[in-house]
Amino acid sequence: MLRPSGTEPLVRAYSEAKSLKKAKELLKVGESLLEK
Repeated sequence: MLRPSGTEPLVRAYSEAKSLKKAKELLKVGESLLEK
């Protein structure tokens, strides 16, 4: 999940998965979406 912070000029990213590896992969996907 990506959401803008309500109090700071930044975007917060959260992910959940069955493994830490998959959660990190999901965060990387989110980061790539923000870079576009």
